[in-house]
Amino acid sequence: KLDPMFTEAHQGMGLACYNKGRYDKAAHAWARAVYLKPELMDSVPDKLKLKVKMGVSRLKFSK
Repeated sequence: KLDPMFTEAHQGMGLACYNKGRYDKAAHAWARAVYLKPELMDSVPDKLKLKVKMGVSRLKFSK
């Protein structure tokens, strides 16, 4: 379950994975953060934006 309390944790995980070059995992974590707080999309690295958008729409449909 996605809890708004963990938005920053998802974002931090996304950034950490991105810095290690693990883009799929990073996009997954970012998608959770953006799903909880859509304005975070602005801080998503350009390389991941498309993957994150797809991840967010997947999260919306799974609800």
